[in-house]
Amino acid sequence: MRIFLIISILILPLIAEDSKHRLDLMMGLDSAYYHYEEPSIMKQYGLAVGMNVGTDYIYNQSFKVGAEGRFLYAIGAYEGGTLNTGSTTYQDEKVISGMASSIIQTEFKTGINLLNLLGFRDSSLFLQGGFGYWYLNDPLTFAARVQQYQYIPLELKGNISINSQTSFDYLLGYHHFLSGKNKGGMSQVNWSNDIFLKQEKGFGLKALVGTSHKKSERYSVFYHLTLDYWKIDDSDSAPSVSEFGILKSYYEPKNYTFAIGFRTGIKF
Repeated sequence: MRIFLIISILILPLIAEDSKHRLDLMMGLDSAYYHYEEPSIMKQYGLAVGMNVGTDYIYNQSFKVGAEGRFLYAIGAYEGGTLNTGSTTYQDEKVISGMASSIIQTEFKTGINLLNLLGFRDSSLFLQGGFGYWYLNDPLTFAARVQQYQYIPLELKGNISINSQTSFDYLLGYHHFLSGKNKGGMSQVNWSNDIFLKQEKGFGLKALVGTSHKKSERYSVFYHLTLDYWKIDDSDSAPSVSEFGILKSYYEPKNYTFAIGFRTGIKF
């Protein structure tokens, strides 16, 4: 991300001299309802707040390359079973405790404006794709969990001009899952070693709708509703030994995550 921003700053003088080139910068604030669940095992839910930043370099209204970064901090409740370290089974009774998770998501994408190629100048529809990375740190679960996904985002993103000051914005995306890595901090609860697991199958979805309002020639403000969704299958398994000498293989269960939220910010 840092390298991309440096490159963007260096090309600003070129953009100023050529109206065919444009650099868009965006900063926004996010709030969302966050929900993570491993069916029949546990779930976490609560409020997530954070920020979103991005930049797009656009040539001749037709081609673009861009980057986007997002940080969320989710706080709320945990509902689920607790692990009995003497038998390596989940207790039947359910517990409710706190949840605090940090999420970082970055994407690098390039795209082509299909509407501009067809002669439409007031609206846009970019077909875009690239590479994405999702990182989650969940320190308050039984064994602190770190989750990482790598994926290919495939998206349709654009806007429809309502008048000279206002546009309707939209995005619909599919995340082609490449790989997932999970770390379970079993050593923190007196097991012999942490476990490292791989998840190979899953997918994600992303959607956005809202409006942008031009305030001057320099900037506009936007108001967007957002949706993020992940569905990931079971991982492989890895062994660990408890403080009682019991050997057990563990895996990351199939799970899904969704966040429904609101984003507002400035684009210039």
